[in-house]
Amino acid sequence: MKVLLALFCICVAGIHRSHGRTYNAPLPASHTPNGEVFPGTLQKGNEYSRGGSDLSIWPRIVGGTEAEKHEFPWVVALLARYEYIGFEQLCGASVIDEWWVMTAAHCKDPSIDEYKIIAGEHNLEKDEEGEQHRKVATIVIHPEWDSHTMKNDIALMKLSEPLELDGKTVSPIRLPSPLVDSSGDCVVAGWGRLREGSLIGSDILMKVTVPLITDEECEKLYDGVNINETVSHDTICAGYHEGGKGPCHGDSGGSLVCQGPNEKSYAAGVVSWSYQCAQPDFPAVYTEVSHYIDWITQVRTQQ
Repeated sequence: MKVLLALFCICVAGIHRSHGRTYNAPLPASHTPNGEVFPGTLQKGNEYSRGGSDLSIWPRIVGGTEAEKHEFPWVVALLARYEYIGFEQLCGASVIDEWWVMTAAHCKDPSIDEYKIIAGEHNLEKDEEGEQHRKVATIVIHPEWDSHTMKNDIALMKLSEPLELDGKTVSPIRLPSPLVDSSGDCVVAGWGRLREGSLIGSDILMKVTVPLITDEECEKLYDGVNINETVSHDTICAGYHEGGKGPCHGDSGGSLVCQGPNEKSYAAGVVSWSYQCAQPDFPAVYTEVSHYIDWITQVRTQQ
């Protein structure tokens, strides 16, 4: 019965546009037209709702503004190839060197065999000067990734050919020092949905500024909520108590970028999960990159 409902939802979905193509966009399979949520499913676009949970976990940018073209030269669009509909923008990712991009582990869908990235991208609907298309050759998921608790939600993707790093349209994001503590306001950018309940992502790269909150405060906000996902020492949280601004569906895997010494930007987090989309008192939870520097270094040197 659940499978039939999922198929029905896919058939009645709206139209989503991605990089010059128009095709049917699958509606999240856990949602029927009346909004009922079914547990135990993982859908395209990485919307989670699992057994034992009474909340849907939607890693998705709401309340933001359009980014300037090439304002974030490390941001890339991660596309997955689906049968019958071709490539669809699935997640975000960040350039960390000419061969590697960093994203979330949950962006690797077991049903997908082929991925590619577009670097130097701004408008998904247009072929723009400076774009670089690369296939993903290797995907390395953190060995302790847990899809139930969302712990260690980080992955690295090696490209089939190196990117041309021109320092303007395509450039790597700095990584933090191991175990560094971040604070203040940070920025996240992506092509995700612009509001709760929308079925269509943004064609234009959007950005939003969000304040970091402490682990202790984040844990208290989620304390008592019946979900499997966990806030821990290796996650970082950001959001407004009043809600209204934050990452949304399609933004998963993108970087939460903060300012370090000398105002140098670095990737403090990777968009992982949240309760719905920019909801009051439910900040977005990010994988804290500073806890994974040794692993990132090991993967990049051994592959």
